[in-house]
Amino acid sequence: MWLWMWLIITLYILYCIFQCAGELEKINNKEIINNNGVAVVEIVSWNWKIDSDFGTKGVIKWNVEIKNNTDKYLNYVRVELTTYDSSGRIVCSTGTYVNNISPYGKGSDSSYADYYRTEKRANIKIVSYGLAK
Repeated sequence: MWLWMWLIITLYILYCIFQCAGELEKINNKEIINNNGVAVVEIVSWNWKIDSDFGTKGVIKWNVEIKNNTDKYLNYVRVELTTYDSSGRIVCSTGTYVNNISPYGKGSDSSYADYYRTEKRANIKIVSYGLAK
């Protein structure tokens, strides 16, 4: 009896591991920072991928495209990527700057994050920005 229960539980765990193995998803693929109800900066697009052949441990490569919705230059936009494991716990968090975005223009940047082999989801958000005076 115990052997059958152990076998069923083991098979279920293996099923869950293999079912989730290739599922990487984005959370909040578009975010806007508001200034008095006006959309100032927005994430137009972003993506991330795991490069397990990079170095000795692998790396997460990610990039982001930002849109300036104002008539002023943006000196910088600080963007943060956070990765999560299958239980929703934070695995890693890192950031980058997208610099010198013209009025109503777009800018982009690419960056790297540590890879711990447990990442299943990622979230990206705008942390801060600086308008030119």
